[in-house]
Amino acid sequence: MAREIDIDPNGGDPEVVLTMGHANTGAFAVNLFEADRTTHRQLAQGTARNGAGLPISLGAAASLPNKVLTWDAVVIPVTGSRFSVTLTVLQDGRQVTSFTDFGDVNAGDNVGVLRTGAKLT
Repeated sequence: MAREIDIDPNGGDPEVVLTMGHANTGAFAVNLFEADRTTHRQLAQGTARNGAGLPISLGAAASLPNKVLTWDAVVIPVTGSRFSVTLTVLQDGRQVTSFTDFGDVNAGDNVGVLRTGAKLT
């Protein structure tokens, strides 16, 4: 997995915020997989409109190294056939990192799907 999120294990509980871009609406799910990659728990699911969503807690920072965070979005673009999804990671009131992914609507479906993730280090 090429993406990594560097969390300070001695810091406060990290949070993530998902943002649907390009004036889009979508459904999302955020999951945290254990280091063994066989078990996971869903941290949040819901719908989001253009703009930043509510913060989602990842839990205790010391428990996160080697786990994998995934985020999925099903987007219904309002304008055009392009969409974006941004995941921003925050810890102790500061931005740790952010990832923005762009996609195109599936032909004939009028829906775009994005699935991605990052290893917590």
